[in-house]
Amino acid sequence: MSHPIPGTLTACLRHWAAATPDAPALTFADFATDPAGRRRTLSWRQLAERVDAAA
Repeated sequence: MSHPIPGTLTACLRHWAAATPDAPALTFADFATDPAGRRRTLSWRQLAERVDAAA
């Protein structure tokens, strides 16, 4: 990378949400919607929104 990334986790998430909002950030098994585990992918924007809501 050619530029520094902010030091805190939330600052990092906000950085990537601004730089690549629709790119996939993570994929996980969602057992709340399906007992077998439904595969879900969150974009950087969605992940940052969830982190902000939980903070």
